Amino acid sequence: MDVEERIKRTIEHKKLSYHDLAMRSGIAAQRWNNSLNKRTKIRWEEIDAICKIFPEYEYWITREKTAPEIGQISPETEKITDDYRKQG
Repeated sequence: MDVEERIKRTIEHKKLSYHDLAMRSGIAAQRWNNSLNKRTKIRWEEIDAICKIFPEYEYWITREKTAPEIGQISPETEKITDDYRKQG
């Protein structure tokens, strides 16, 4: 999975629109749309911005790895944890 897909999964998991993301990042919604739909190449600025918004996903977004012991998770890890807590 490429970095664009990991960022898309993050914003889908958090239920954010490109407009919401623009408001939180200072990067135009159209730029997010173009980058994440591969009309333009994603820049370091977008990757850095999403990591600042969701620091708990930084390792997963940049490396596709998790380290829960230091608080570095993925959206899937968070969903599984939340579902488990709801059951229990």
